Amino acid sequence: MKCNDCNKEIIETKGFCLECGNNLNCSKKFKNKKSKCPGVTFEEQYLKLLENMPLAVAIYTVQNNGNDFIIKDFNKHAELIEEIQKESIIGKNVKDIFPSVVEFGLYNVFQRVWKTGIAERLESKAYKDNRISGWRENTVYKLSNGDIVAVYHNLTEKETALKTCQEYANKLQAIYDTALDAIILIDEQGLITYWNKAAENIFGFSSQEVLFKPIIDFIIPEINHKFYLTNLGKIHSDEDNEIFGRVLEIPALTKDNRTITVECASSSIIIDNKWYGLGIIRDITGRKQVEEQLRLTQFSVDSSPDEVYLINPDASFYYVNRSACISLGYSLYEMLQMGVGDICPDHNDESWSLIWNNSKDKGYFELEGYHIRKNGSKYPVEVITKYIKFEGKEFVFANIHDTTNRKKLENEIIKHKNNLEILIDERTFQLQKAYDELELLYLKLKDANKHKDRFLSTMSHELRTPLNAILGFTQSLEKQYFGPLNERQLEYVNLVYNSGQHLLALINDILDISKIDSGAIKLQIETISPYAFVEDIADLMKSQFEKKNINLDIYAQNSLSLIEADIQKCKQIMFNLLNNAVKFTENDGRVYIEIEACDTEYIKYSVTDTGIGIEEKDLNKVFMEFQQLKPTRDQALGGTGIGLALCKRLVELHGGKIGLESKINEGSTFWFILPVKQPQKLTD
Repeated sequence: MKCNDCNKEIIETKGFCLECGNNLNCSKKFKNKKSKCPGVTFEEQYLKLLENMPLAVAIYTVQNNGNDFIIKDFNKHAELIEEIQKESIIGKNVKDIFPSVVEFGLYNVFQRVWKTGIAERLESKAYKDNRISGWRENTVYKLSNGDIVAVYHNLTEKETALKTCQEYANKLQAIYDTALDAIILIDEQGLITYWNKAAENIFGFSSQEVLFKPIIDFIIPEINHKFYLTNLGKIHSDEDNEIFGRVLEIPALTKDNRTITVECASSSIIIDNKWYGLGIIRDITGRKQVEEQLRLTQFSVDSSPDEVYLINPDASFYYVNRSACISLGYSLYEMLQMGVGDICPDHNDESWSLIWNNSKDKGYFELEGYHIRKNGSKYPVEVITKYIKFEGKEFVFANIHDTTNRKKLENEIIKHKNNLEILIDERTFQLQKAYDELELLYLKLKDANKHKDRFLSTMSHELRTPLNAILGFTQSLEKQYFGPLNERQLEYVNLVYNSGQHLLALINDILDISKIDSGAIKLQIETISPYAFVEDIADLMKSQFEKKNINLDIYAQNSLSLIEADIQKCKQIMFNLLNNAVKFTENDGRVYIEIEACDTEYIKYSVTDTGIGIEEKDLNKVFMEFQQLKPTRDQALGGTGIGLALCKRLVELHGGKIGLESKINEGSTFWFILPVKQPQKLTD
C-alpha cells in the first residue's frame, strides 16, 4: 500500500505514513506534510505517532558513507522490547549497542537499503547476556532525508510457540517412527496420506511407494474390497460403520504377496474440516499361530486317552483333562474341588511328600497304584509325574495311564508262559526223539553212500573196462582188420559201436554227478578267454549241425573280461547244451549262441534254438536227473536224462547259475552265468 501524498510504501503503522505523516485513517486528506490537521502540528503528530506506535521504531543517522549507523531516536515500544532507556543510547553506534545486528545480517540490510532506497524485511535473533534472548521481524526503510528507519516487533512468543509446536511435532513424529504398530492415515477418497516406518516394516512398502495412492491397491485382499468400499462410503452418513470406530482382526497383504493377520484399531478424525481415517495396525500373525498351537495343545491334552492332572503343592487339583473326568465318573466342576486323596486309596501326607520331592529333585517320578471311581470301583494305573514351575507357581504334572488291559494281558502271558513251558518240554522230547531217528537214518545213509561209492568204483572198473574192449574190437571189425564184411555185417557192427558209445557216455555222466555230489571233483581253475571253449565246441559239433542243415551263429560282445574257470568243464556244459539244441531242433532250423557281460562280475552265455519247445508245467523238471519229458520221443533221439542235470551241477560248482525260457513250438533259450573271478578257495 502506498501513501496518497508522497507515494511511498506504507509499513504496518496503523495507517500513518512515516515519510510525510499522512494519517490515512483521517477523514481529511492533506496535500503535504506542511498541511495541518485541525489542532495538531505535524511534528506533534509525528512524535505522537512515533511514541504511541504499537511497533518498535528506531531511527538511525548514516555516517561515514554508510559504514556507521548512529541511533537518532527510539520509541517507547522499542525501549520495552530491548529493556533499555533511549537516553542511554542516543548518539551511539548501533553496532556498539546491539552487536548482533552484524552477526545476524541486519547491519548488511541497513547498508543495502541506504544504497538502494528499497525497503527490506528480515527476521533476526537478539542477544542478551551473551545468549539469544529473542527474535525480531525487522522492516527497514530509507527516509528522504537519508535517515534509516527500522520498524520491528517481537517474535519471541511466536517463535517460542512455534518451537514448542515443532518440538511436540518432532516428539510425535519420533513416537510414530519408533512405534511397533503401523500407523496409517487415509483421506475420504481412500488415499494414503501418512505411512510410518512400522507400516514399511510390516507390509514391505516404503512411504514413497504408497503416499497419495489408494490403500486398496496395496494391503487390502481382493476378497475384502467390497466390504472396505462399502464402509468407506458410509463415513459421512449415520449408518453403522463396520470398520471405523472398531477393532478388527483381518487379513492383509504384504509386498511379497504373503497374507498376514493384523489387528486394526481404526477411527474417524477431522483435520481442518476434512475427514481422515486413522488406523493403528499390529501384525498378530505370530500371536495367532501361538494361539492356534495353544488351542491344538489344549485339544490334544483334552483328547488324550490318558488322565492328565496339574496338582498344587497341597495335593489339590488345579487342572484335569476330559479323560480324567470320564475315567473317574466325575464332572469337571467336581474334580476341581477334589485332590489326590479323593481318588487314591493309598494317599497320605508321607506318600504325597515322596511324590512331590522326587518330582522336584529328580525332575520326574514313576509309580503304580489304584484309582477309585465315583461308583466305588477300583482300577490299576501307571503314574508318571514331572515337576514344573510356571509364573512363580509350582505344580506336579501327572500323566496317568489305566493299566487294566495291560494287567489282564500280563496275567494271560503268565498263564500262557506256564502252558508254554509244558508244551516246550513235550516238544523237546519229540524233537529229541526225531533227532535220534534222524541220526540213525543219517548213519544208514552214510553206510549206503559208502556202498554206492564202492558200487560206482566197481562200475567204473568192471563196466568201463569190458566196454572199452568191446568198442575197440568193434572198431577193428569196422575197419575189416580180420577180413571183409558185407554191408549188413557193417551195419550191425556200427550199431554195436554207437550203442557202446552211448552206454559209455551214460556211465561217465553218472560217475561225474556222483563225484560232484560227494565232493570228489575239483575244478582246475585257470584264466581263459570267455569265447574259447564256445568256439571249440561249435567247431567240434559243426558236422551235426550241417547234417540237419541247422544254422549256428555266435554273437559275442566285444572286449569281455578274461574269466577264471575250468575250461574242460565249461566245454562239457556247452557241449550238452548244443547237443540238446541240435537234438530237439527240426531240419533247416536255427541255433545261436550269445555271450555278454552281466554287470562287471559275471559273463552270461545263452543257447537259443527254434526247436519244439517245452511246456510251462515241465520247466521245473528239466534239470532233474533221469527226467525225460516224453520218454518215447527222447529215447528215440538218444537222450539219457542226465545231461542237463550235470550242466546244473557244473555251473553251480563254478559259483554260477543256470536257467531257461521256453515256449512250446517256438523254441527254448538255455542260459548260464559264470563269475569273472572265482572264490579264493577254488583258485587255491
